[in-house]
Amino acid sequence: MRIRTKVTLATVGVATISSFAVGAAVLGISYSSGIKQIQQELAGAISFVEASKDDAVTSALLAVGGREITLAFVESDGSTTILQDSAGELTDAHLEKKIMGLADGEKLVFAASSKSIFDSTINSLMLTLALSSLAAALGILISWLTLKTDLKNLKSLTSDAQRIAAGDLAELAQLKGSSEIQNLSAALAQLIDQLQASNLQMQEFLGDASHELRTPLTVIRGYLEMLQTSKEITSEQAERAIERAHKEALRMQAIISDILLLAELGEEREPAFAPMNFEQVLAPTLSDIRAQNSKRRVEVISNQQNPFIGSSELFERFFQNAFSNIKRYTPADADIKVNVVQSPVGFELNIDDAGPGIAGLGAGQQITAFKRFDESRSREVGGSGLGLSIMAKIVEKHGGEMRLSRSSLGGLRISVFLPI
Repeated sequence: MRIRTKVTLATVGVATISSFAVGAAVLGISYSSGIKQIQQELAGAISFVEASKDDAVTSALLAVGGREITLAFVESDGSTTILQDSAGELTDAHLEKKIMGLADGEKLVFAASSKSIFDSTINSLMLTLALSSLAAALGILISWLTLKTDLKNLKSLTSDAQRIAAGDLAELAQLKGSSEIQNLSAALAQLIDQLQASNLQMQEFLGDASHELRTPLTVIRGYLEMLQTSKEITSEQAERAIERAHKEALRMQAIISDILLLAELGEEREPAFAPMNFEQVLAPTLSDIRAQNSKRRVEVISNQQNPFIGSSELFERFFQNAFSNIKRYTPADADIKVNVVQSPVGFELNIDDAGPGIAGLGAGQQITAFKRFDESRSREVGGSGLGLSIMAKIVEKHGGEMRLSRSSLGGLRISVFLPI
């Protein structure tokens, strides 16, 4: 059964049953009220007789005079005399009666027919059923027509979703319908935009990765071909060629390692988080950079009182990348300042250097894989361009945000905000 049929039948069915139930309840109340009114009339007649000082039979005739009440006198031997006969048909199924006892076993019977009330109730009930059926038919027609456009659009969106799943990211046709249909269409359009952006980013990433790997491979191949074909090469030249090829192989290994780490950071799997202190995580990297260059002054300021819940392994890599960039791009005596600020809402990390900074850096510039902010840097000096991307992914993995800006020391400032 189609969804339109199900929705239509369910909606109309509930409405019809509800309206019929309400009508039946109203008629039931009306019927009970009519019966109660008859019983009150009979009780009122008996009360009149009991209160009268005249003969009981005479008083009873006066009490029922002009009313649709049958009055019968029953003698002690059981013989019955009809004193007043009503127009209503008295049957056991539709009979309301009250008996008043007299002296010597005699009785007065007051009776009234409820058949007219019953017939009126049944007729009203049948009319209610007929009107409910008519309303149901109209409801089916209206619901069918109302749902027709939306369900047609829903079928179209289902086909679009299947097309998107198959990899076809063509734009969606503009659909008119209910707000739910428009919201669903907008969500699918947003999904297409995101998939297109992801595909473009993936294509650029693969192109950049192949380009980055092609450079060391070309160098290695060139030196190997020289060693293989050249007959006049000296041992010194051969040693230099092997050393150069080895250096490029190590560089290619580093690029592949960075690519794998970047892919791992992009997975849904969460790293192992534990309480950590930023100064303790930073200590090994600071020790290395101070040992490599005693001229460089490094200042660390931290007001951290409470531990941050995160991955110390990832943040150790974060600081390694940050200081590796500083070491590569700044003078040996350029100062470094690290500031860790804890607040009620989170942690802020600022890493400043006194280097030349990045030429043409704009506020809030997007960080992408293999992106070199200073294109004048050679690949020999500039690395693969994955360092900042890895740092940004590490921060993103912790729900934070990373920004690049001009440092007060004159170089680059890396600002990180990590919510608690």
